Amino acid sequence: MTSDPSPAEDTPQPDSGRAGARPRATGRLRESPMDLPGIEGYTIDGVLGHGATGTVVSGVQIAVDRPVAIKFLHPELCSDKRAIIRLQREARAAARLAHPGIISAVDMGVSEGRWWYAMELVEGISLAERIEERGTLTEREAIRLFAPIVDALEHAHGMGVIHRDVKPANILIDGRGRARLGLGLGRNRSARNIRGNPRHSPLHQP
Repeated sequence: MTSDPSPAEDTPQPDSGRAGARPRATGRLRESPMDLPGIEGYTIDGVLGHGATGTVVSGVQIAVDRPVAIKFLHPELCSDKRAIIRLQREARAAARLAHPGIISAVDMGVSEGRWWYAMELVEGISLAERIEERGTLTEREAIRLFAPIVDALEHAHGMGVIHRDVKPANILIDGRGRARLGLGLGRNRSARNIRGNPRHSPLHQP
């Protein structure tokens, strides 16, 4: 990963109002790539999704010509120390959990005051979409898809990370039919009070 920005605790933050209050997400405008800041070394293409904590876009890491998904923290959350810390922990955990069943983070930074991190862009659909389109999984399909997810979760747990949000929307089926897990918000067992929600779809769920 590129040089890590200074810890959120040391980052000057504008006054966000009542201490400890989380910014309200209601009425948030959906951003387009034109609304987002540029990131040196990356192109930014289309929007993959919007969520409670961020906007996820597709792009390319230019130096190595690698397709990526980039999660931008919503502007109002960039003045929330807890939201920044969660994003940082999410990215760092995804980067160190090297496992074929887990979507990896590759970079993190801040651009024009917007925190972001880049992860693998995996072509495919989520398990939630698969179920919606084709109905319930057969026993054989379930075993084939869930065995690598169980292995990925065991690996993460062995590294001290608890996923906390395993659900069909956070499991990706790639073009070869393999299941991949979006870390989304994993929680390091050494940290306290870390909550969150980790989809071309990668589980690039914002």
